[in-house]
Amino acid sequence: MAARDRKGERRIWPVLAVLTVLCVYFYVLMEWLFFATKPSFMSILGFFDKLEVLLIAALPLIADAAGLFVLFLIPVLLIRNRRFRRAWPVVYGLIPSIVLALSMFLLVDNFTYTVFKFGVISSQGVWRAAYGLLLLVFIVFSFRFLRDLGTVVAGSRWFRGLAWFAAGLVSVSLVFTLTDLQQSGAGEIAVNSEFSLSKSRPNVLILASDGLNAENMSVYGYHRETTPFIDGLAESALICENCFTNAGCSGASIASMFTGRLPTQTKLIYPPDILKGKDAYLHLPGLLKKHGYRNFDTSIRHYADPYDLNMRKSFDWANSREYKEGFLSEHLGSFLSHEPVYLLEKTYARLAERILHAFFARKMDDVYKEVVRSKKHRRSGRINDFYSFIDVSRAPFLAHLHLLGTHGPMFHPEKRVFSAAKYEGKPWMTDFYDDAILNFDIRVDEIFQSLKLRGLLDNTLIIITTDHGQGFSVNDRIPLIFIFPGGKHSGRIKGNVQLLDVAATITGFLGLEQPEWMGGRSLISSPPDSSRLIFTVDRIHGETYKIRMKRGLGLNMKKLTPPFWTLGSVGVFYRDKLFMLDLRGRVLRISDVEGHTCPCDERDMPDPYEIGRAIVEHLEETGYDVSSLETPEDWKLDYRTTVREGP
Repeated sequence: MAARDRKGERRIWPVLAVLTVLCVYFYVLMEWLFFATKPSFMSILGFFDKLEVLLIAALPLIADAAGLFVLFLIPVLLIRNRRFRRAWPVVYGLIPSIVLALSMFLLVDNFTYTVFKFGVISSQGVWRAAYGLLLLVFIVFSFRFLRDLGTVVAGSRWFRGLAWFAAGLVSVSLVFTLTDLQQSGAGEIAVNSEFSLSKSRPNVLILASDGLNAENMSVYGYHRETTPFIDGLAESALICENCFTNAGCSGASIASMFTGRLPTQTKLIYPPDILKGKDAYLHLPGLLKKHGYRNFDTSIRHYADPYDLNMRKSFDWANSREYKEGFLSEHLGSFLSHEPVYLLEKTYARLAERILHAFFARKMDDVYKEVVRSKKHRRSGRINDFYSFIDVSRAPFLAHLHLLGTHGPMFHPEKRVFSAAKYEGKPWMTDFYDDAILNFDIRVDEIFQSLKLRGLLDNTLIIITTDHGQGFSVNDRIPLIFIFPGGKHSGRIKGNVQLLDVAATITGFLGLEQPEWMGGRSLISSPPDSSRLIFTVDRIHGETYKIRMKRGLGLNMKKLTPPFWTLGSVGVFYRDKLFMLDLRGRVLRISDVEGHTCPCDERDMPDPYEIGRAIVEHLEETGYDVSSLETPEDWKLDYRTTVREGP
């Protein structure tokens, strides 16, 4: 009997090792299935590439589990006490039990939210506590299940086969990881840090309101006084009269503003697109961070959040989350391809959000509700987070405040002037939209006063802008206003400018040399050429490509095909003309830009086919297969007054 007990003690640790490996792979497999079967960053990958993501993503967790296993095994080798040797494996058994319980917890939440439209995110009060209790129940169940399973396995003949299976999984993961290392290359993408900052080290604050048309702002000549405070800043500001977005979607537009690169270059068009490879590291926040800046972002999860867009080493704080460079982002992200690391980061975030919510540590944000409702307390909370950040920051800051009051299609202005006593009975009502702009102006006033009270206003470059036009349009003029410290560089720019110019202008003002990877041009060095070509993109439109998700509409990835995927159209601005090419229909739509202050003489209007060739050349230069595009001379030309695709 004693010999049998000793044999059992020797086998229990190998059994625990095998069970731990299988539990880890089960957890990664379930999360991998969640992302692989829904629109996600893996949607455009082939099956083999998706499988590679699964096997590589599991290895870091296996390595962590192996480290814990060794730590638990060392006392067994040092301590000869029989009771300890029997009790210690039971303590270790909590580790695979917790992993299995977390897998079950996420599975249940995914199922109930997908089928019945309720889950952890929608739970409140007693139901919120019920999810915390459910997790504890799963841990107890998993512990008992694995204990019983381990007892059966330890005494069975097929344990060796199970052990070889687990070892085979680890070996295959290791082979895939080593192959990935050779393909990816080592080291983080470096940002040149040999530039010198100006001595003043000014702060940079970007104030944006979603879907804001310059045409509806009194500072741009609108007949209603929608921006009275900003109007008062006009004489000491640099106002770009004809500014355009580089993308009709928030994520692509904001990413372009920060990276100084077009969406066609980064391939970030619309969720689930993310920044990949070098593009994940090449951006203004990362550049300023290397010079001692602390960076803050408040935007919207999933659509515009820098972490969700995979903008690495960018912001210290984004949407109620503090970014701390851990092993995944700091080390694995330096030499592994981005997909496995991104999968691990997303699974960790999904777990952390749900656990913290279930145990009343931090409330989960409902992104969809935040976008469509934009409640007062949410707007105030965003700005208060900014104040808290700068109050504790001793370093200069780069801050991006992306507010949602003007998002639409319905508006909820706190102060109603133009919509007073009116009922918002349909989407996109102008009176309510104008009031939303007026409320944004009030927010800008409040922020200016708060900076002044803190003694920061005179040393802060403030930029007022947006991501795209109303209704996600690309052909509307959008605001771009720079208020430099001391009223420097004030005036008006009539030539066409773009959001791509923002990063270059900031670096120029700070005395930094513009990196080679950053496009656009500094608007304070010399006025832009009035005839410059500006590229813009829009996602694919049409009911065929839409699916109704549990929260709003999304793109049907099954309908999206190479080489353009989520990219639907590419356009070029020339003076007050927009040439927009539908890539699948091969229709070149030509429209006028309403309110443009530097119109094009019809005699100087370029040949549409020349613009078409420029678009094809641009797509080819940025890596797209343009063989599906016929020669521009064969395209259909469509002249129209406006181009507005709608949301």
